[in-house]
Amino acid sequence: MTVRGRWAVAISALAAVAALALLFWPRPLEPVDVAGQAGAHQVRLVVGSPSVGARDVTVDVTGAVERVVVAPTMAEMGHAVAPVTAAPAAPGRYRAAGVEFFMAGRWDVAVTVHGPGGTEDVVLPVLIAPRGRES
Repeated sequence: MTVRGRWAVAISALAAVAALALLFWPRPLEPVDVAGQAGAHQVRLVVGSPSVGARDVTVDVTGAVERVVVAPTMAEMGHAVAPVTAAPAAPGRYRAAGVEFFMAGRWDVAVTVHGPGGTEDVVLPVLIAPRGRES
């Protein structure tokens, strides 16, 4: 092979590697934003960076609320993590810090709203990406 041929092969290989890197380079994840109804309460759950690890979760709830608890489970795998009580962040907004999603896949997040009229639940689906896909 000539020197020119070697250079052409090297440049082609470099271009192929660059194209693959661009194609598979991790991109920032879109936040998960799901909503549902817990009795009389409208509930909206937001996971800002839905990838494996401890994540902060924001819960917006309508109506009179005394306490909000977030409890993720992965039913297909038989996994559950300890429930996290969300702290008030603003009127109608609560923040659950360090909610653990220890594996990628679909998680069902139970949001329990404790209010003066009793306790209501809603289960919301959250898709968690593999580690390394954080924004």
